[in-house]
Amino acid sequence: MDIKVYTPEEQGDTFYAAMGPFFASRAVRRELPYICNSPTTTWVLTYEEEKVVAFAAFEVKKNEVTLNHAYVLPDHRGKGYYSGLIAKRLELLKGHTLPFKVAIRHKECVSKYEKYGFKTYKSTKNYTFMQHEPQI
Repeated sequence: MDIKVYTPEEQGDTFYAAMGPFFASRAVRRELPYICNSPTTTWVLTYEEEKVVAFAAFEVKKNEVTLNHAYVLPDHRGKGYYSGLIAKRLELLKGHTLPFKVAIRHKECVSKYEKYGFKTYKSTKNYTFMQHEPQI
């Protein structure tokens, strides 16, 4: 397993070659209807044999850090990639003083964030919204 981090400045041809198929995939968009890239998004990609098998992103905003766009290929689920992406993003964000927020679509993922200290502050029919106060 290899993890690569793509900051906004590093998102060139290599990044888009890896992520383009996911951005265009209807299956991915069904699970992540709001997936997109922005000039302030950092992406964390997990590779197996030079193929992306999981990814997640985060964005540092004015009042919060948003963890978003976490996805694991269906045939790689249940192998710890999702939890690894949470841990890697929190590692990269260590030292930030803003609260971390995440909107979770799949209820089975809530417990994974709870293990890292996230707490639910709102739930709707489709999403659970969680927040984590940073540890400095």
